[in-house]
Amino acid sequence: MEFPATRRVAAPLCFFLATTALVVAAAGAPGRANLSARYCRPSETDHRARALAPALAPLAQKLFRFAPPPGSAFYRCAKGHLLVCAIGANEPCGRADVNRVMASATKFCRNNPGSRFIPMVVTGHDTIYAWRCTGRIATPGAPVAKVDKQGFFVSTWKKAN
Repeated sequence: MEFPATRRVAAPLCFFLATTALVVAAAGAPGRANLSARYCRPSETDHRARALAPALAPLAQKLFRFAPPPGSAFYRCAKGHLLVCAIGANEPCGRADVNRVMASATKFCRNNPGSRFIPMVVTGHDTIYAWRCTGRIATPGAPVAKVDKQGFFVSTWKKAN
């Protein structure tokens, strides 16, 4: 079967244009490995999160599948690797609260003795424990989240490379 002349020209032209666009995009966009080297020194580990650099916004969008609003995304380095976090509905980027005593939870238990759970509006979203009331005493349950060596939530920080 013979295709019309316009199709014989259009297919290679489309392929050429698509390939050229990919090559140009790849050349202009720094690789993830290059980003780590640009923002983190080898073996560097941060103990604080830094505001996301504007150049990292496309990476954050790719990692989280949404464009984080300005001021809601952060980066840090862990052993020279670039990590990115975007604040979500219940996903904090700051250090996790690993304290086993919480004043707000204690107050809640005084008013709600024996409660099987303490709501996050009381505990906050940065605690790693599921809290409950043992009588009038706030009791942390088993950890419900993992933290890394620097004290940040493992689940909210994504490695760029």
